[in-house]
Amino acid sequence: SQARRRLGPERLEIIAFERSGWVSYSACGEPYHVAGLVDPLERLAARTPARFAEDSIKVHTRHEVTSIDLERGRLLVLDLDAGAESTVGFDDLMIATGSTAVRPDIEGRMLGEVSELRTLDDAARLRRLAEARQGRVVVVGGGYIGLETAEAFLHQGWDVTVVTSGASVLERTLDADLGDRVVEAMQALGI
Repeated sequence: SQARRRLGPERLEIIAFERSGWVSYSACGEPYHVAGLVDPLERLAARTPARFAEDSIKVHTRHEVTSIDLERGRLLVLDLDAGAESTVGFDDLMIATGSTAVRPDIEGRMLGEVSELRTLDDAARLRRLAEARQGRVVVVGGGYIGLETAEAFLHQGWDVTVVTSGASVLERTLDADLGDRVVEAMQALGI
């Protein structure tokens, strides 16, 4: 749409709906907020709805698209704060749902104590948890976000264990011998 807007004489109306309260943010910085090293949380937002509005893009946060009617070119949208539904028409539709966390197929994976770290709302929730008490936390995942989250909880005074399905950590980016050196460094820190 942006390319069409630049190339064509017509003026496109672009509307975006986002279920969370945030758009365009630094997911890589989330563990640093959990650790208490990045404050306020808004520092991780790259672009706000107001900034998008400067480019004539209307962003509606806390709005969830609940139904798509392709034949009629209509969306059913739920305003999560007001609890009100509305119908919005469209000529072109782009679905950009993002990713979801992978929860291993193990018993207990959907319990209330199990959290994800994918959105800024998740980061805020984990920060509150990390500061409210101390105890033992298990981080499932040996990638960058998992290791940074482990470090964040360690920084907040928690006992931390990292569990990964791979032979070592960071296996998508490091050879096993380097991953093993990272594990040694983690163990030296008490993880």
